[in-house]
Amino acid sequence: MEMLVLDEVDEVVDLPPIAGVRIPRWDLGALGPRTCPLCHSTNRASLRRPDALPVAYCRRCALWYVCEAPSDDQVARFYDNYWGGHRPAELSAPSAAQMMQQLSVEGQLPSVGGYERILPKLAAALGGLRGKRILEVGCGYGSLLLAARLQGAQVIGNDISGDAVRFLREQLNIPGFDVPFAQCVKEIGSVDAVMMVDLIEHPTDPVCLIETAWAALRPGGVLLLWTPNGGAAGAVTSQAREWLGFRVDLEHLQYLSAATVVAIASRHGWAIEHLESLGFPDLATVAYRPPKRSVVARLRRFAYRSLPRTRVTATALRAARALRRWAAPESKVDASQGVYNLFAILRRPT
Repeated sequence: MEMLVLDEVDEVVDLPPIAGVRIPRWDLGALGPRTCPLCHSTNRASLRRPDALPVAYCRRCALWYVCEAPSDDQVARFYDNYWGGHRPAELSAPSAAQMMQQLSVEGQLPSVGGYERILPKLAAALGGLRGKRILEVGCGYGSLLLAARLQGAQVIGNDISGDAVRFLREQLNIPGFDVPFAQCVKEIGSVDAVMMVDLIEHPTDPVCLIETAWAALRPGGVLLLWTPNGGAAGAVTSQAREWLGFRVDLEHLQYLSAATVVAIASRHGWAIEHLESLGFPDLATVAYRPPKRSVVARLRRFAYRSLPRTRVTATALRAARALRRWAAPESKVDASQGVYNLFAILRRPT
């Protein structure tokens, strides 16, 4: 496959920040050189993100990556506070009840950027979810696992956040492990699927995650990856400098493309079951905070939160939701028209 080459640009291009996007404060004097995380080749930096970390492109792997990275200690300190800053709700029994009620009413994950496509595609790859043993690495507060359990799957969570895993165990009754994946894979045992949603772009060694997933999967099991699509940045600096992904979510250390997924599958013996780019047709939705909730949305949220106390039935909520749609049909964004995310399912051969 023919690869494009970078522009012959001597200077590293500084990318401007975006208003409202959080910028981590790294100790720039303690950055260390980093090779391509897949093939370990050395490549020249061509871009510098708003957090001052340089980004290089590996032609062999079709991969953009941070080529001077913070130390492991810096990264660990960053993630000590990461969960609290990204937590969407109070981790409590009412929050768990709200999650379960909302999933049972909606029948699927929220339609944001294509996430609602994850479980149907996984079910197709596995021949259904009922009875399947599914592990999510980097599971956060467990909404995806909860949705899979409602469809009959046996689910397990793994996250480095002790708070998140405690919520899984105590409020959602989902088994969870709060140590690195490689340290708990034997205790977890074999599974039918490993899900990594918005995870593979974070670690300094993504190959270790992929190899550990291979060890966890039964023969014929599948690895599901969902990650920002570095392929949308192209392979030349003049195009890459316009890609929004280098200026948001600045904890990411690599950006996979579809060609990267093909390379991973080829080198590690995976079969590609599914591969597409989708999500966020309007990239401005990635960069800016969503608008304030409407009065209807706030009332709906209040109803969900009040369910455990007022005993409003799920049937009544479904009826109200159907009436609202009839009165004012929602404009639905077609996530398949976007390219911001990569969605891949890889199968371990039998």
